[in-house]
Amino acid sequence: MRLLPGPQGAAWVVAETATSAVFSLVGLLFVARVIGPQQAGLGALAASAFLLIEGPASMLFGDALMQRRHLTREHIATAFWVTLGVSVVAAVLLVLLAPLIAAASGLPDMVPMLQVLALLLPLSGLGGMFSGLALRERWYRLLALRTLIGQPLALAAGIAAGLNGAGAWALVVQQSVASVAGFVLMALWFRDWRGVAQAPRVDRPALKELWAVAGPQVTALVVMTGRYRAFLLVLGLTSSELVVAATHVAFRMVDVAGSIVVSAIGRLAAPRLAALQHNRTGLAETFGMLSRWQSLGGLPVALGLAVVSPRLIEAMMGPEWAGAAAPAQVVGISAALWIAGGPVMALWLAMGRTRMNLWVQGIACVLPLLLMAVLRPSTPAMAAWCWASTALLLPAGQLHLALQALHRGWIWLAHWMAPALLAAMAMLVGAEVLHRATADWQAAWALAAMIAAGGLAWAGALLAWRLLHPGSKDWLSLAAASTKGQE
Repeated sequence: MRLLPGPQGAAWVVAETATSAVFSLVGLLFVARVIGPQQAGLGALAASAFLLIEGPASMLFGDALMQRRHLTREHIATAFWVTLGVSVVAAVLLVLLAPLIAAASGLPDMVPMLQVLALLLPLSGLGGMFSGLALRERWYRLLALRTLIGQPLALAAGIAAGLNGAGAWALVVQQSVASVAGFVLMALWFRDWRGVAQAPRVDRPALKELWAVAGPQVTALVVMTGRYRAFLLVLGLTSSELVVAATHVAFRMVDVAGSIVVSAIGRLAAPRLAALQHNRTGLAETFGMLSRWQSLGGLPVALGLAVVSPRLIEAMMGPEWAGAAAPAQVVGISAALWIAGGPVMALWLAMGRTRMNLWVQGIACVLPLLLMAVLRPSTPAMAAWCWASTALLLPAGQLHLALQALHRGWIWLAHWMAPALLAAMAMLVGAEVLHRATADWQAAWALAAMIAAGGLAWAGALLAWRLLHPGSKDWLSLAAASTKGQE
């Protein structure tokens, strides 16, 4: 009897994203508590600068390799050498720009941290390319093991460095161990990389074919993943280190938790939607089902954190981090609006309209930066409102365009979203009632009571919906949704 799912089981996707999110959040909270707010702010700025440059290299050809129908050795070799070249150039640029970045931030101690992190860029770039090949074969277990092994090692190394007085360097150690461990595991799996790497070669036709997919998509992904890092860097230029630290903790707490659902749905959505791009009915029904899944899992996390964040921060990090509670509430509401919009980015990718992703992510990146430059936020809450400004318009706007492309309306979408929205509202009410009732309790006990009440209300609302709709036996079946157009 098999105790674990097979190497291509979707459960590994959930395990990967959940482990990554949990360890990232726990690692941030514990390392930040060990080294203190000021050192945590310095380390967060250095890591953000590194990750901002790492994104283009690690995501360069992942989607193109995954989606290429006829993949040849020329495609793989070209992707390998172009990725390696871009990564080396990026490493050199980061080393050269480190003094300028540190001077602009007023933090000279950041220079050696950035230069050490730059050495990781070639490993991250090739590791991302290998991951694209693994995802093409749907080796979800391998991708999960990369996280299940690398993240605990990185957390242990970061905490050990912090306890030994490393200060902000503890976050550098944590990032370094995670990058090296991930690369080693992927390189051991992709044994053919030695043959590909024997002689440098770039096949121009292969590069042209890969870039037709990679160009627009990777630009959108880079903007999406880099916009918070750019936001944090600009915040560091306009605000104090304490504001940066409190804002970063709040953002990471909400983002990491919400990414468990959003990342898992995105990983599953892209190949499913792409396979249905010529079946408009099946495409629409599958998008509706995926939107239901994403909201069922994501809304309780985002909205729940918005309610419990004051107690959570007090219980886990102490009263000195109380300033992170208000921005966490704002960011939680913002994240809920994006989650409710469904996996639109995967839909545009499946339909070949990746420029839509680029436009949306570009606006989502630029608008908060402009607001910060004008308002120059002096508190974490003000910084969070600058970030959340995009959520007021963009999720609903792009969802409207997606529904037009699918030839569907808002009433049709409401059918799919009804159980998730009902359960989320019930959870909010339950958690808020306990929040008021436990105002005088210790933070840990109040937090546990609020989570329990919210969870029971969420489950009760879903049960009530199922009892009122007994005929909806396939209400969570992706297979049933994807076959609608073939009936």
